[in-house]
Amino acid sequence: MNNYLSYVPEPKPVKSDYYVACHYYPGWKMGAADIHNGFEDLRDYPERTPIIGYYDEADPIVMDWQIKWALEHGINCFIHCWYRYASNRGKPVTLKDLRFAHAIHEAYFNCRYRDMMDFAIMWECSERWGAASEISDITDNLIPFWVENYFSKPTYQKIDGKPVLYIYSLGDLINQLGGNEKFKEAMTAMRKTIKKYGFPDIMIGCMDNGWNKTNIPYFAEHKVEDFSVTDELVSLGFDFGYQYCWHFNNGLLTKEQKDAYLSMEKPMLPGDIIVDYQVECIKNRIEKYPEFFMYAASVMWSRGPWHKVFGINPRVDIWEWELTPEQWKRLLTEVKALTDSLPEGNIGRKFFVLDNWNEWSEGHYLFPNYKHGFRHLQAFREVFTKCDNIPDYRIFNVEGTREYKAPCNG
Repeated sequence: MNNYLSYVPEPKPVKSDYYVACHYYPGWKMGAADIHNGFEDLRDYPERTPIIGYYDEADPIVMDWQIKWALEHGINCFIHCWYRYASNRGKPVTLKDLRFAHAIHEAYFNCRYRDMMDFAIMWECSERWGAASEISDITDNLIPFWVENYFSKPTYQKIDGKPVLYIYSLGDLINQLGGNEKFKEAMTAMRKTIKKYGFPDIMIGCMDNGWNKTNIPYFAEHKVEDFSVTDELVSLGFDFGYQYCWHFNNGLLTKEQKDAYLSMEKPMLPGDIIVDYQVECIKNRIEKYPEFFMYAASVMWSRGPWHKVFGINPRVDIWEWELTPEQWKRLLTEVKALTDSLPEGNIGRKFFVLDNWNEWSEGHYLFPNYKHGFRHLQAFREVFTKCDNIPDYRIFNVEGTREYKAPCNG
């Protein structure tokens, strides 16, 4: 007799008044990442090891583990980063034209518990990955692919029957299309095209603030006090704004706090400052644009593995931080009190976004890991759900599965 589980135990979802979507970075299949080395970059950071070890993300069993843990702690949907290669601009989209197709097309579509967990895509529009060459590229190439492969699926995230599309790096997309007016035309064309497939409309969201080399906002996370960016998003016709990560504005620190950070061998901002900052950012948004945001909470931003890979200097670039499970729970408690105060029917009263499930190298992740185990997920469950289930924490030794502990280069 052995102690193996026959398969990943069936998820026992917990009930909640919120629909919770969590950002998902699918960079963990060997050879898939292109610009970094996947789990190989984590060798000097053993505390970041996933609780099942370094895994093959294309394995449907790995997706079933993730679905189980997400559902049992109050997460309903993974928002997958979605990339097309620049070489595919202006052409029909096929699977070989996608970066990271494996997480949805190999793992999710073939896993046992896919019907229990929703998914969505966040269209990565940076010039490197090829946003769109012109409006017809969106209507004739991208939307048909999205409808056939994603939007038509019963588990794709929809609001009132409308598929939800998240957009990242808006400025690059606007530049490629030829400016704001062209982008507005593209939005109109997207809505017109999606209706031809029988959908009532499409819900299009964009990261909420930031800038690029022009005056067009696109990088939401880096300028969270500037509402001129939100004004711009509303004028462009977006249905909602969201965050991928709440980055801290270093200018809010005192000289003493800055000196303390810069003097650390491994610089890390105090978590309580980050909690207060995120709460204040959300409070300001509720006051200014109460009906526009799908609010979010970020658990950490600590890019240690990428300091070497990309030459990042944590004393110069975006400053880094990590919330303990206790600080994370305080943040969630205060944020939920704010979103609970919104009127019924408000998008921010029903929908919530978490950052991030599995940005292992960039350093924001809720996926159970060696350092914190399940404690960040448990804190979320305790705050945002009815706690009417008993999570199952059996994890290892599923008979017949691939070796989780084997190295998996990205």
